[in-house]
Amino acid sequence: MVGERQAGTRTWRRGGRGWGARLSALTALVAALSLGLTGFAGVAGASPSHGKKSPLYNKLPAKVKSAGKIVDYVEPTFPPMEMGGATGSALTGIDVELARATAKAIGIKLDIVTVQTFAELFPALTTGRADMVWSGIFDSPTRFKLDTFDDYFKTGTQLYIPKSEASTYKKVSQLCGHTVAGETATLYQGNLTAAFKKICPAGKSLSFVNLSGIAQQNLAMQQNRAQVAVAGPESVDHLQKTTPGKYQAIGKTFYPTYYGVVFSNNAFGKKLEKVVQAGLEKIIKNGTYMKILKHYGVQKQAVKKITIDKGTTQP
Repeated sequence: MVGERQAGTRTWRRGGRGWGARLSALTALVAALSLGLTGFAGVAGASPSHGKKSPLYNKLPAKVKSAGKIVDYVEPTFPPMEMGGATGSALTGIDVELARATAKAIGIKLDIVTVQTFAELFPALTTGRADMVWSGIFDSPTRFKLDTFDDYFKTGTQLYIPKSEASTYKKVSQLCGHTVAGETATLYQGNLTAAFKKICPAGKSLSFVNLSGIAQQNLAMQQNRAQVAVAGPESVDHLQKTTPGKYQAIGKTFYPTYYGVVFSNNAFGKKLEKVVQAGLEKIIKNGTYMKILKHYGVQKQAVKKITIDKGTTQP
């Protein structure tokens, strides 16, 4: 994944403006103060003061309105869900674009914070550093004790192999006794362990190497440390499109479920969850949701409405 990085916020550069620009800004501030106005736009952390707030904004938890932003944690090396740079416009992907569109529909700033590994995402919620996590995460009842989910995208557990090995592994049963590369702290390992208990003879189950993302999984296959890797079906499709002739899916998608936007299972989290659900419904209705999915060629995995905690059990 990536190293420790700043949140998706901008910082002022010293010396970036000339004296004329500074004088203009000072003049504007003096004028604003003389009119008795508050909430000057240059004040760090201040929420926008102009215009009438949207009904969705007014339903946000007080903590979010006070901060003037929703803090969203993302682990950015899971294409096409999140990928690219760590901050700003360089960070892109389905989740990132949906989150930005949803925040716009609500009328609140979105602050995206990137982390190094998937394993860091859930602790960010439990410690209150994140308001939500929108980062390609399975909605599974196994997670409901601490977390709750807005379900926004159909997915599952999909194996893939180097295309050069297609003649060696024609069906999933031929993978018994071999090694699969998967991402650390995800549910993929448990899912495949359960699935292959029914597929493999005794003593020939899959073994696992846990790594920090799809790029490392692919490297493990190149180096023969793993013969197969696992991701969501949308990630396998993305690999096939962006690296033609290198990878292909093998077998069915195991344990279909949803990706969900994750919130803490408490009063704050549930209140924010309802607002984000309504924001997502709004961008489904106005066509933005499908436009984003079509851009990435994953419209078949779209949902018609946003549900809460409707994911299927992952072993």
